[in-house]
Amino acid sequence: MKSSAAYLMLAVTGAFALVASGCSDMPAVGGKVQYEDKTPVKGGTVTFNSADKKISVTGVIADDGTFKLMTDGKSGAPAGSYTVVVVGKNDVYGAPPTVDEVYGSPLTTPLKQDVAAGANDITITVKRPANAPRR
Repeated sequence: MKSSAAYLMLAVTGAFALVASGCSDMPAVGGKVQYEDKTPVKGGTVTFNSADKKISVTGVIADDGTFKLMTDGKSGAPAGSYTVVVVGKNDVYGAPPTVDEVYGSPLTTPLKQDVAAGANDITITVKRPANAPRR
């Protein structure tokens, strides 16, 4: 009898440790942001907005166009459907935008993305604004 109680206590302690350590079933979400000519967007942010879940999940776009979404400091995003907002980086205040402004608001962006269980490697393609210099 003592050993079965010990095993039960060990199982409960192990389960608690997994929960306390932040073990999560949140799918990993990352990929790249590129222009229509397949060159990378060099810097900025990508934000996945879910009206259903009432959350926004953001990732920083690196200079090679790659990004990784983070939710509350943890890698990934809850599964579901999202509206995607992309804002390019400007190095100089007042400089023209590097990504067409249509992508900069959840009200105007045409970008939609589903996040499924497991790893999500996503390519987001955006247009340059008509007056944007190539970087």
